[in-house]
Parts: sequence; C-alpha cells; structure tokens
Amino acid sequence: MRMNYGRSTAGASGISSSYDNSKKIQVDLGFSPRTSVFLAKISLIQILCSNLSADSTPTKITVSFSEDPDGDHMMLTETVTTLQTGRTTATRATGLIRMDVIATMSQDYTDNVYIFAKSDQGTLDIDTVTITWEAP
Repeated sequence: MRMNYGRSTAGASGISSSYDNSKKIQVDLGFSPRTSVFLAKISLIQILCSNLSADSTPTKITVSFSEDPDGDHMMLTETVTTLQTGRTTATRATGLIRMDVIATMSQDYTDNVYIFAKSDQGTLDIDTVTITWEAP
C-alpha cells in the first residue's frame, strides 16, 4: 500500500456557526495517475485553526466534504469534532476526524474535494486541511 496526503493551498477566515459556501476549502488529494478515478482508503482529516474568537470561543467544528464545489455530492457527511486548543496559544486549535473508509469519486478523473465547515459558536479561521489516504 502506498500512503499519501492532500493538503489545502488556502484556508478560509471568519468561519461561524452557519455554513457559508463561499468559504469552502479545496484540497487536492494528489492521486496518481491523474488519468484514473480516485479509489483509496481515507484515514484522517486534520483541520488546523487559528484566530478563535475570545467571546464565545469555538469548542467544536462541524465538517463535511464533497467531490464537487457546490457541496451536492458528499463524501463525508456532517461530522463534529472537538477542537484541541494549543498548549501555548489559546487562539489556535486542531480538529481531527478519524476515518476508515474506502472511497471513490463519481466525478471522472478528479481528486479535488471541497471542505465545508462551521463552528459551534464564535468564529475561527481554518488555516490548513490535510487528508491522509492509502491506495493499493
């Protein structure tokens, strides 16, 4: 099995307690060869956050991801994870979602997914999303 990961190249700021499709985050899973349909076992989603609001500090984040930019073809439905704040910086946090699924995409020859997120309260920025996967 080969192990790999995809990472977002940009984040989103001002994530609040409701979804905002304009703040979706694109992750290129880096599947190779690019001429084949993504088929792999997804293991972990890591969400690195910053600028947690001081008033109503977020403690959880709800995440879903889709294979299309409109969020109509979900690969992960709404999943809630607790945010672990930084040991030295309380305005930074990490959310982890463990998965153990074999996933494929119905859209031919793409390996981009789109992350949609909301907080339980307050606001935060998502700096980076990393998705690890393995394939035969």
